Amino acid sequence: MRPTVAIVGGGAAGLFAAVTAAKEGARVTVLEKGDRVGRKLLATGNGRCNLTNLEASAADYHTDCPDAVRRVLSQLPPGRTVERFEQMGLLCRQEEEGRVYPYCAQAAAVLDRLRFACARLGVETVEGFGVKALKKEKGRFLLSDQTGRPFRADRVIVAAGGAAAPQLGGTADGCRLLEGMGHTIAPLTPALVPVKTAALKVRPLKGVRVKAAVCLLTDGKPTAWERGEVQFTEQGLSGIAVMQLSGSIAADTKGRHTYLLSLDLMPEFTCKEIAGLLKRRLSSAGQEPLSDFMTGLLPKRVGQAVAKECCGPLSQTAGSLPAEVWDRLAGTLKDWRFEVTGTLSWQQAQVTAGGARLGEFNPDTLESKKTPGLWAAGEVLHVNGPCGGYNLQWAWASGFVAGREAAREGIRR
Repeated sequence: MRPTVAIVGGGAAGLFAAVTAAKEGARVTVLEKGDRVGRKLLATGNGRCNLTNLEASAADYHTDCPDAVRRVLSQLPPGRTVERFEQMGLLCRQEEEGRVYPYCAQAAAVLDRLRFACARLGVETVEGFGVKALKKEKGRFLLSDQTGRPFRADRVIVAAGGAAAPQLGGTADGCRLLEGMGHTIAPLTPALVPVKTAALKVRPLKGVRVKAAVCLLTDGKPTAWERGEVQFTEQGLSGIAVMQLSGSIAADTKGRHTYLLSLDLMPEFTCKEIAGLLKRRLSSAGQEPLSDFMTGLLPKRVGQAVAKECCGPLSQTAGSLPAEVWDRLAGTLKDWRFEVTGTLSWQQAQVTAGGARLGEFNPDTLESKKTPGLWAAGEVLHVNGPCGGYNLQWAWASGFVAGREAAREGIRR
């Protein structure tokens, strides 16, 4: 007899699980709280959808159980993810650093291909069904929404995502359901989120982007490094390089540590080389005011901000400054520090750190060790990775494993 599988959540992991379980012969229903599936998926990769990363491995993820991540990813590695999507009719292309995007550069195409596959395989979608209660009775599961409307299933996959981007449907409901079934939830905090700093320092630079090497200092000591784009905002610093470092800041909810971000604005040069470059520049630009002297080295407003911080009024001519100024300016260009005051909120976060502890699920099947017949997939689990397709790769791989095993287990039992 074909088992019935209810999937809580119609996001990336939930839809991939639905396609997989239906292919295995299960009768699948996706219960989606919103008025449409895949809203967060549409926003990924700035609307282009960075599907996966061909370089992704278990070592790239933050989790309580790295071995389980490794075993899940081994069942659907990035290359096979691409093959699966191409089998669904989505042509893909590889770009820099292993990132894979749909060839048409439209996240909507990814969602459409998942929806088309669900329709072809007979997956039913019930929208406006936000699961608020889940319990197991007499070997089956009873799910109910906020109105008390019931739904019964032989097997359940919780793929309700995380709390990031609530404006797109992000929620902690999935974690609450799993907690109600006896699972331990690691504290939820925003990840891949912009960082707040002293506003007066960054506000004049709002909207400016630079390439930089970024170092996170915790209690004055360097603890993590990234390199890439940094964007100045109204409240602080953003961009991939900064957001990659934001997780530990957001996780320090009790403020036990102090944090600084150091920007190396010219990482290809040593401090000595920069000082020499600046001094040689005096021969051709020594009569220029400081407001113009840095133009051609850095984005104009950034050059002005660093020069003003190190040298004082921008109206001064460069050639009038004492020789030691150039060594000081070179040092700041290599180590421009910003005091961190926190991170922005869930609305600006790309993913959730924390979630249901992965160690409480079978590492080969993602079935709950506490409640047979219950699976979890995607962001609801305590697994999160860096920017660049890593988090979607986890969604696809965990959805694949949970969907396949829920259907197979249902048949055997």
